[in-house]
Amino acid sequence: QTACSTSLVAVHLACQSLRQGECDMALAGGATIRLPLRAGYRYQAGMILSPDGHCRPFDADAHGTVGGNGVGVVLLKPLSRALADGDPVRAVIRGSALNNDGSGKVGYTAPSVAGQARVLRAALDAAAVDAATVGYVEAHGTGTELGDPIEVEALNHAYAGARPDGGIPLGSLKSNLGHLDAAAGVAGLIKTTLALERGAIPPSLHFSSPNPKVDFAGGPFFVNTELRPWPRGRAPRRAGVSSFGIGGTNAHAILEEAPERAASMAAGPELLLLSARSEAALDAAGERLRRHLEQHPQLDLASVAYTLQAGRRAFAHRRAVVVDDGADALAALGEPARWLSRRTADRPVAFLFPGQGAQYPGMGRGLYEAGGVFRREIDRCADLAAEALGEDLRQLLFPAEGDETAAAERLRQTAFAQPALFAVEYALARQWIEWGVEPEALLGHSVGMYAAACLAGIFELEAAVSLVVLRGRLIQALPPGVMLSVSMDASDLEPRIPEGLSLAAVNAPSLCVVSGPEAAVEAFADELVRDSVEHQWLHTSHAFHSAMMDPALDDFRAAVAAVPRSAPRRRVVSDMTGGWLTDAEAVDPDYWTEHLRRAVRFDPALRTLREDGDPLFLEVGPGKTLSTFARRSDPETTAVPSLRHPRQKEGDHEFLLGAMARLWLAGVALDWRRIRGEQTPPRVSLPGYPFERQRYWIEPARPSRVEVPQVAAGPSPWHRVKTPATLPETPAESGETWVVLMDDHGLGDALFARWAQSAGGEGPRRVRVWAGSELRRLDSDAYTVDPRRREDLAGLVALLGDRAPRRWIHLWTAGPGLPELFPGDRRRAVQELGAGTLGLLARALEDRWPASPFTLDVVSSGGAPVAEPAPELEDLAGAARGLLARLPFAGCRLVDLDAFSAEAGPGAALVEALRAELASVPAEGELLEVAHRDDERWQRRSEAAPRTEEEISAGAAPGSSGPRAPEPAAPPALGATVTHHGRPSLDNPFVEPATATETRIAAVWEELLGLAPVGLHDDFFELGGHSLLGTRVLARLQDLFHREIPLSELFERPTVARLAEVLEGATPDETSSDDTPALVASSEGDEVAAGELSDAEVEALLRGMLPQDGGVGE
Repeated sequence: QTACSTSLVAVHLACQSLRQGECDMALAGGATIRLPLRAGYRYQAGMILSPDGHCRPFDADAHGTVGGNGVGVVLLKPLSRALADGDPVRAVIRGSALNNDGSGKVGYTAPSVAGQARVLRAALDAAAVDAATVGYVEAHGTGTELGDPIEVEALNHAYAGARPDGGIPLGSLKSNLGHLDAAAGVAGLIKTTLALERGAIPPSLHFSSPNPKVDFAGGPFFVNTELRPWPRGRAPRRAGVSSFGIGGTNAHAILEEAPERAASMAAGPELLLLSARSEAALDAAGERLRRHLEQHPQLDLASVAYTLQAGRRAFAHRRAVVVDDGADALAALGEPARWLSRRTADRPVAFLFPGQGAQYPGMGRGLYEAGGVFRREIDRCADLAAEALGEDLRQLLFPAEGDETAAAERLRQTAFAQPALFAVEYALARQWIEWGVEPEALLGHSVGMYAAACLAGIFELEAAVSLVVLRGRLIQALPPGVMLSVSMDASDLEPRIPEGLSLAAVNAPSLCVVSGPEAAVEAFADELVRDSVEHQWLHTSHAFHSAMMDPALDDFRAAVAAVPRSAPRRRVVSDMTGGWLTDAEAVDPDYWTEHLRRAVRFDPALRTLREDGDPLFLEVGPGKTLSTFARRSDPETTAVPSLRHPRQKEGDHEFLLGAMARLWLAGVALDWRRIRGEQTPPRVSLPGYPFERQRYWIEPARPSRVEVPQVAAGPSPWHRVKTPATLPETPAESGETWVVLMDDHGLGDALFARWAQSAGGEGPRRVRVWAGSELRRLDSDAYTVDPRRREDLAGLVALLGDRAPRRWIHLWTAGPGLPELFPGDRRRAVQELGAGTLGLLARALEDRWPASPFTLDVVSSGGAPVAEPAPELEDLAGAARGLLARLPFAGCRLVDLDAFSAEAGPGAALVEALRAELASVPAEGELLEVAHRDDERWQRRSEAAPRTEEEISAGAAPGSSGPRAPEPAAPPALGATVTHHGRPSLDNPFVEPATATETRIAAVWEELLGLAPVGLHDDFFELGGHSLLGTRVLARLQDLFHREIPLSELFERPTVARLAEVLEGATPDETSSDDTPALVASSEGDEVAAGELSDAEVEALLRGMLPQDGGVGE
């Protein structure tokens, strides 16, 4: 603690610790908060405070400083380390110095020329820079009669002989913020950093003419009074920052602009990641990022993505999206449906390696062209296989333009397909491991087991390549055969398989494969047709995993016996036994020989993996066949493909980013630095974590009004109150947010115009919200919401930012006529827009800011006599009491205005009366009920009244004006009766189909997939669908829509929404959305169709929704 120089001293000591290796990074700064926050101004002649509340550094009228509050912190790191780590470097501290001249001063508070000059020269020496290259000095500059002349004299001594062209500008942040005491030094450092970064020097305020006691003629300095461009010269921009403690501890630092960064990389798709500890914070994080990108369009998207990936801790609630460019990023941040989202759980990862049939020319081309581990391992495999294969695998995998057809034909031959698959799968697995994805277990399908075995260390790479090449060549030489996919469980199918045929694979429940000679399989297929058993022919050259493999077994066994084999170093599940691969099996040549012949029991193998920790499945190879099998086996499975299916249009890089997103969402830690490799972009400054703040400050009582009540005659609880011409106003604090729920009749617009006129354009941030059919952002401070939907109000609250709004002004119940959303009687409209909205808003505010005080004003315009308030106003009062019971730190006021016509609109007097009313605020926990009638202000006040013994024994009669219980927005029991969707846990949120076409498509999927509901953006294959089932789906849709749909459409458009685009034009319009029954919102946001119900039906519905333990009426 060195008083005024504390924070710059902290920066100096932090730099020393970094240079000496005592730490890797350091946070340095200071804070000053003077209490009480609102206090009198204690000026005394001859003391440090300014007589007029202005700080005028170096000015002839400077007579003192002004106090201020502030917190400032900087993160420091060695420059070389920061550049290597890609950190956003804002400025460089070239050197700093510290001394204490207390023993050489005339008094404790007096400054010293000699001491200040010494610390200035020491800092210049430490920075090893010529004083003439310093282009700006941020002075201590307190604006005192004694301090300013001494500081400039010391600067003149230290910078003697430094006379750059134009002189050296001098400034002081104290002219802007006042003296921040312990935070003053770091505040000046931050200001100077921004000036270096932006190439402009801000003006020092309140300077008219130089202090005659300051010797500006004796040195190069002048007070900068305008925003001055700071062009870069031959040397980098440099500046000095001074901070002098009142007891004699002086500090000075020399800053230099940050080194220029490398040019931005080529544009391409990027993966944006967001996470938080709650859904509300996640919403806020997305909105903060959207605003930041909107305000800084020059930011490099790669740097933004990398900062989110490597510069943020990952929390349980996560979202991810792949975007093409900055404009797409902004669009995605405004479209929640585009994001993948889930809550993570720690789960192991299992690699799945597909078998023959998944290969295609170009698989992994994008990865190969990007270089890295994948390219290196592909090259190794190709070189090892070249001699035995007689072909360069790279020419088959990545054919030149015009050679694709020939390459595809070659890859359909088993002799080339199996080595090509092995190379891609092994290289891709090595790449994933390099990126930080370490598998807990491995499982392959047929030939995919060789990639698993090689990664587990059973075979060395050279041995594995030779075995796979031989395996493919031996099978290629065998007679051709066929394979048939059958929709039956293995237990039912095996007894039916005739002699001469074999069960080749058990891929999933009710999904097996039969293999053998063509004639025998065709006869078996005819039998299945007679029994109405679904089946599908597979496009294969041979009858794999059948007796037709027997001629190749002896030669293959000899080859396995001839290569080195080791016990697995990673755990492997056998696709032949369905259980864990033992050490004895792994090294036994007979096991690998039988593996060529016996059935692939993939589904039992998956069950074995699930019994050991419910892993996440990563399909390491082309396509998503194994992912589909896994989801069919268990719809709750998370299975992630690595390489796109050949029919998918997106590039390899974009598809891979999507795979990374799904892995990260599931909790897998990826090494983003290794993923980026040599193309790692620098990090940039982005919004930090949106903390869900809790306020613990004890607010002093604030006077809100002056009242001289005059009781009117009669028993009415309303009393006329004499109102001063101008009510005592409670001024808005700087940075306050007000939310105004806008009416449709001009009252809100007139109120905004009156505010603008009275405040001259200044004042709090005011956000406008209109009642509409959905939550939608119109601009930065304008929204629409559906007032009936709790999720809309909760979403609005999340979008408002981190700081809780201080005022809510509710105008939805003001004005003539009825809102379009609520045709019917006025009382229902006020109930929906008034009492109902208050309940939903209370829940949203309680969830988001459970301890932040605020004021709620609800405005209506009934015009009824004040002694006989309308029933809807009683409803509002009950809802307000309920809100205060839930949020006791709020203040609430109900304001009923004179009625006005839609044609004339609200008059100027009425608008001014409302503005004056809103200028004050009720106290916390207080409910005010106010009415304005004919220029008179009335206020409701409760008074104790004697009660008869009969009243006391009978309780309050119906219609009593006594306290009412809080009125929840909807019965809490309703939420307990609604179950979650029966669909599996997918990364995309559930969106209900909207059009008739979408609804009919979803219904077909639900029937054939055996699950409900199906969402608009759900992927057919992620729901457990496969090509065989897809043919049934398309057949059903063709019957419904009388239009032929090729299977390729389902691969290219695997969601309800995209398939509906194909069919929409052929479908006649059905029931319009206007016929949709009305919805009653529950307390948990679920919905119940109300339709046209009788009073008795409504009563029965409500009784079923309310708790059955008393409560209502008791």
